[in-house]
Amino acid sequence: MLTVDPRIGSGDLPPLLTARGLPVREAHLQYGDVSWLGNGPEGRPVACGLERKRLGDVLNCITDSRFAGHQLPGLLATYEYVYLLVEDDYYPGPGGRLVLWGREVERRGRGEAWTYAAVEHWLATMTHKRGVIVHHSKDAKGTAHRIALLYSWWTTKDWHEHKADVGFVEQAAAGSNGRAHLRRPGIVAEIASRLPGVGWEYALAAEKQWGNPQEMVAAGIAEWAELRTEEIGDKPAVRFGQERARKVCELLAGHKVGGR
Repeated sequence: MLTVDPRIGSGDLPPLLTARGLPVREAHLQYGDVSWLGNGPEGRPVACGLERKRLGDVLNCITDSRFAGHQLPGLLATYEYVYLLVEDDYYPGPGGRLVLWGREVERRGRGEAWTYAAVEHWLATMTHKRGVIVHHSKDAKGTAHRIALLYSWWTTKDWHEHKADVGFVEQAAAGSNGRAHLRRPGIVAEIASRLPGVGWEYALAAEKQWGNPQEMVAAGIAEWAELRTEEIGDKPAVRFGQERARKVCELLAGHKVGGR
């Protein structure tokens, strides 16, 4: 369920989101314009919050530090994942000046234009120092589309089912909120991942089972069949199985093999 603050700043979003078939309720939020619960590590619900700002709002935040002094601490205290969505069509113009919808943006009372770098550096500080995830859209429809994508990522799959990052070994350190620390897999996993029916989960199990490619190639059907994926949260470990093991061993041996 998406919770959307109906006040100025996000009041136009509920109909745009419901038109996409999303579950929406309107309620005042102390921090953020949109919030939802996502499927986190080990089945844990994760609070996500999104703050929507037009470019003018961002420029005000740079000038008066109101966001950094009040809104940001509240967002970080309320939500585990904080998104800042900047809505407007802006880009760098000649000399690096900030252009919004085709016109340069002047700094009030300064007699000079804003620079594109000033905006991007401010956003980069929010990302790299405070962990805020920044997204962009050109208009309200684009904003609704972006929110829909984020919501679907968080709610249509469990955490461990997102595997686009698997291809490197995922090692979630204690206290890391499930965020992955990545290292390159060894040669055994690289080779195993390319075998029929193996994939990265079983390839990582193969890397733990056999110290080098020669041992893996020499292994029999019974050994391959007993490979298991890792048990993650409520997801049980899954055995590789006899049929897949036979196909792998046939490929490695280059001919039909008997069980061993």
